[in-house]
This record gives sequence, C-alpha cells and structure tokens, in this order.
Amino acid sequence: MSEKPDLPGKADVPMAYRAICLVRALSSDAKSIAAIIIGYFNPRTGQCDPGTDTLMRRSGVSKRNVVNATNELDQLGLVVKIRHGGNGFRSRYQPNWKRFREIIEAYEKEEPEPEIVQKRALTKCKNVHLDSANSCTLTQLRNSSKKLKGTDGASGGVEPSRPAGTSTAVTAEMVNGLLRKSVRGANHSRKSPPSVVSAQADAWTMIDRWLSSLSPTTREAIDRIWTSDVQQAAIIAEQKTRGAGRDLIMDRVARLSPTAGRH
Repeated sequence: MSEKPDLPGKADVPMAYRAICLVRALSSDAKSIAAIIIGYFNPRTGQCDPGTDTLMRRSGVSKRNVVNATNELDQLGLVVKIRHGGNGFRSRYQPNWKRFREIIEAYEKEEPEPEIVQKRALTKCKNVHLDSANSCTLTQLRNSSKKLKGTDGASGGVEPSRPAGTSTAVTAEMVNGLLRKSVRGANHSRKSPPSVVSAQADAWTMIDRWLSSLSPTTREAIDRIWTSDVQQAAIIAEQKTRGAGRDLIMDRVARLSPTAGRH
C-alpha cells in the first residue's frame, strides 16, 4: 500500500463497521480494536495513529492483546499497520476500504438460507390441564375438530361434551394455538441488542450526513479543528444522544472562532 493515505468514500466508514462483524475468522479483540481504529481515522486527512495506551483504554484489553489484535488485522489485510518514527514511535493504521467493500459484496451475493417453517403442530400432547380437572391427550390431528375431555391416554377416545356451565371443553385448536404462541415468544426473546460496532456505525452515519449538508465555509471551519480525537468524541456523544455529536463539533469550532456559523 502506498504512503499516501487511502481516503474512504461517503459510505465506506459504516460499511467497514458492518464488514468487521461479518468476518468470522476475526477474534473478538480484533473486532473491537478494528472498530476503535476506524473511529479514529480522519476521513479528510487520512491521519490514524492512536497509541497502544489509547487502544488499551478504549477496548479494555491488555497491551499484549492489543498488539496481537493489530497484527491479526494486518495479516488478514483488513487494517494495514505502518510503523514510523514520529509521534513517539506510534504505528499508523490504514483501513483497507477496498477489502471491506469486497466482504460486503460477497455477503450480499450469497443466497439466503431457506426459511424453515413448521407445517404441522406436534401430534401428541400429554396431560394438558386448562380449566378442567381432567387431562386430555391429543393423539392425531384428525381429532382437532372434536372436543377432547378425559381421554383414556392411549386410544385417543373422546367423551361427549358436558352440558354448558359444568366445564369448558378443550379443543385441539386451542392447544395448538397455545403451542404456537409459546414458540413464537421464545424466538422473539432471543433477539440480541445492537452491538457496539453497529451503534458506532449508525452514529457516524448521522454525523457524516450532517457534515455533507453544511456550507463550504462551515466545513472549512470544521476542518481546522478536526482530529481523530474530535471525531471519536463526536461519535460517542451521538451514540448517547441524537444530535449531541453535531453540537460537540460546533462547540469546538466556536471555541476556535466565536464568529463561525453554526450551520
């Protein structure tokens, strides 16, 4: 890779966060470090040189794990690690935007797995107790249109329904409906919350969209204060509160030039 920084396109940064999540061979530490590095990358200047101490503090892992993670990213060609003598002998990092695009393209070309749908309910359900003191046993789906009450548990025999007011008959449709609701509820409860990587990607998308809507004069004012630290602080603020990242950036501009416009 050339010494000149490879700058990302408008959609490359959120795409990179998504690509990191899709690389199965990547360790969890490497995914966290990659997300932090991308957050520190300056899309206008290409500067990206967070120190090892910064990566340790932001990721919560040891120095050895940070070094192993950056080496892993470099070996896989996802984030190139460039050593130089400036800035206290820090390494400079260059995300491989082309590689991230290839990962997303390959993922989107894959055919989705066929959805598995249970076409029939369980054919047997023992000892079902609802509002009756007696239990019922469902032996075949053909019994679904009959009212079941106090069966023998083996042959699936059905007794005549009792007069109204004595007890409520339990139908197979009622039992099957309860089973389906139970299965759907169990599946919905397994949904996991958004990951840190996807939250950072969403925050940066909002900030980048706002930056693109500004006037050239305002963008020039922002360029004068823009650093990787400002970018990361804006992303964190935007994650906490919608619009807070924009306010943080404009506050930094106001400190530098009180007469700078806010939009």
